[in-house]
Amino acid sequence: MPVLQRETIRRLQACTRLGPRLAALLPQATTLPEGPPEAVDTLALLPRHAVEEAGARMGAIIYGRQLARYVDAPSVAVLERAMGSPARLFGIREAARGRIALPSVPVEQTPSDLAGAVIEAAWSCLARWRDMVSDAYRPWALLRLPAAGLPTPAPATHDGVILAVVMALGGAQEEARDGTLAADV
Repeated sequence: MPVLQRETIRRLQACTRLGPRLAALLPQATTLPEGPPEAVDTLALLPRHAVEEAGARMGAIIYGRQLARYVDAPSVAVLERAMGSPARLFGIREAARGRIALPSVPVEQTPSDLAGAVIEAAWSCLARWRDMVSDAYRPWALLRLPAAGLPTPAPATHDGVILAVVMALGGAQEEARDGTLAADV
């Protein structure tokens, strides 16, 4: 992630239009809503890198059967460079278990095409997740995703995949729900 220069930060802080725009994105209170969050809301409390990793896992599950076909070192290197080894292995494992109803997807012909499709599916699932988050946690979810450039949200047929990844990350709920927000926004 690029670091802004001090002068750029000073100009942004002095900008009269930026303050109200940022304030609209941030929650009005600094404390979390009362009661435990719903399963899909817990992801909004995790740091940005954890949300992106969850998205990579979502995309990897969707294409898990295709990921399993590539076992040669050059293909695996291409795939792991794009999504990371944990996400690739998680997707293969979950697709093989068959516990999740997987949406039908087109067959990709090359590892680089497959890597691109997995990443596109990941961002599409995160856009769908953003729409699934409750209103109380949506400001935190918005801060974890890019402000622009997200693809069209995935269809409802992907909800099972999204919920499976959120539930797999359920152990992180206790870490996120200690009354403070994750520092890595």
